[in-house]
Amino acid sequence: MDGLASEPSSGVFTALDEGGVRGFHIRTLIVSGMGFFTDAYDLFVIGALLPVIAIYFGISSFSLNYAFISSSALFGAIIGPIIFGPISDRFGRKIVYAVDLAILIVAAIGSAFSANPLELIAWRFVLGIGVGGDYPVSATLMSEYANRRDRGKLVSSVFAMQGFGLLSGAVVTLICLWLHLPTWLVWRIPLAFGAVPAVTVIYARRKVPETPRFMVASGRIDRTTAREVGLSEESAAQDRASLFSIPRGRILSAYVPLILGTAISWFTLDVAFYGTSIFSNTIIHNLISTGAAGSVAVYASLIRSTEITSLIFLFFAFPGYWAAVFLIDNVGRKKLQLLGFAFMVVAYAAIASIPGIVDNLLALFVVYGSTFFFINMGPNTTTFVVPVEVFPTQVRTTGHGIAASAGKVGASMSAFLFPFALKTIHLPGVFTWLTIMALLGLLVTAVLIPEGQERRLEDISGEERLLKTYSEFSDLITGLTDRILEGARELRSFVGNWGDTDEEGRRMKAIEHDCDEIVHRIFVRLNTKFVAPINRMDIVYLTQALDDIMDYLEATSARLGMYGIEAPTAPMRDFMELIVSSVEEVRKGISFINDLYSRRFDRIENSCIRINELENRADELLRSSLKSLFETEDTRQIIKLKEIYDDLEVVTDKCEDVADLLRDLIVEYRRR
Repeated sequence: MDGLASEPSSGVFTALDEGGVRGFHIRTLIVSGMGFFTDAYDLFVIGALLPVIAIYFGISSFSLNYAFISSSALFGAIIGPIIFGPISDRFGRKIVYAVDLAILIVAAIGSAFSANPLELIAWRFVLGIGVGGDYPVSATLMSEYANRRDRGKLVSSVFAMQGFGLLSGAVVTLICLWLHLPTWLVWRIPLAFGAVPAVTVIYARRKVPETPRFMVASGRIDRTTAREVGLSEESAAQDRASLFSIPRGRILSAYVPLILGTAISWFTLDVAFYGTSIFSNTIIHNLISTGAAGSVAVYASLIRSTEITSLIFLFFAFPGYWAAVFLIDNVGRKKLQLLGFAFMVVAYAAIASIPGIVDNLLALFVVYGSTFFFINMGPNTTTFVVPVEVFPTQVRTTGHGIAASAGKVGASMSAFLFPFALKTIHLPGVFTWLTIMALLGLLVTAVLIPEGQERRLEDISGEERLLKTYSEFSDLITGLTDRILEGARELRSFVGNWGDTDEEGRRMKAIEHDCDEIVHRIFVRLNTKFVAPINRMDIVYLTQALDDIMDYLEATSARLGMYGIEAPTAPMRDFMELIVSSVEEVRKGISFINDLYSRRFDRIENSCIRINELENRADELLRSSLKSLFETEDTRQIIKLKEIYDDLEVVTDKCEDVADLLRDLIVEYRRR
């Protein structure tokens, strides 16, 4: 279905999917975008400041302190998405939305007041946690509000604010250099400035309503949100069970290919992007300061390299972000990602293999600068957009968080090793390595990334296919319990109105055959449908337990004929009353199974308790029946009736097995 627009939406999210860009979209874009402005500023400003910080603290550009200062925020950004992604899926997007900004504010100020390299490294690490937490939440919140035609544009616009942050970091640093401020202020002011944009929107973020998709998924929808997006509380409540019957749990295990595709492509992108972005100033500074002597000359070359870096960001990186915004819904995410990686392969290979490019500042400016345009137009934007489209609502921020964390593993690795790589394998060797990374990203994108252009989130993520599958299993399992209950009532009726045991055996065999057919259909669908493993085993165990009930009912009917039982006994009638009541409770408990998804457990628990009580009564009945039976003198009759009584009691045991499975599900869902 890649590249194909989906059919118009139907159901609870029609207003969101088919509507236009409205006021709440713009407000969400602004408050999310300002967070990303702050994220990018905080991450990339360190690149412009590294030479100044090295001078101030008297550290070498090839020292561990230098490497950790450049990369500590990125190491923190590995942890942030892994922490805040699952929290957002469990408790809501809004709760994380303001917390991560608070972390950014505190950590930016702490960084600016660091007294030594270790303090700066620690504060930058904390700042990275906040940055990492913002990635999945901002992307998800915007995507879950967006319509299907403009979703790429809106989400990539949030990400494009990174361009302003990237450019602002260089400009603020450049202003401090132009003003010839003391060295201790030149790096502290830009770091402290990172708190300013976060402060301006933290209150607004607290006022952004929770997304309708999460609200429906969690079983609630407030009037404000419903009214603003054209969604009715009634329709959300009605569609709750059918639209969001997939548990969060371990559903990600069904999305391994997409996890790998989004994570590896983001990893390879960030290896290249963060290494070159953070160290652009260092690379250019080293080129133009060769032979410079004295602090004045070094300072002048630092200003010059910062100016050149700012120009690269202004004329190449910044336009790339907005080219992505313009193209993503027209060209498609996958095509842009492929194009960006392909250009990176060509450009990096050229820098690595053509000496004239590295030696000529103008050539390096054009070729190296153009990579920023294609990176931002392609994979730097699309790796941010794709994860919020391919994962279901219940695990959307978790899935995006895994991909973002993988990206930051690549970013931190690149930022930490880049200075040492420049020293050991030099610029051509570095770009050879980046060429390999870009080629890997290109291949992974081609094989594992789907196209989400103009498709609904529920369509791209496969939620609709999964939900249809679960609905089919629900129908089959309900049909199976209905047929088992019919068999139990048939046998009760026969025992109460004794007749032809052979004819009764044929009727029970026909019912048991119907149950076997339903069981066969369930297992065929399990082997041909897309079902998360945890749910697959739930269905397998439940189906087997239900099938056992019918098998023992049919076996009892067969024994009545084989043993030539001429008349029913009182214990038989009592057993059948208990069995029918137990099977009725089994059917009732299974009919309430959707209560699990809305975290209502009382009705299922009541059925389980009732089944357990009936099984205990069956145990007592078996003991008393056998005691009476052993007082007779007919040994053959004792053997026959004992086996029949045992089989009837086992039927209640099998009903209790179903109750135990339902209890296990309750325990599992209470943990979620």
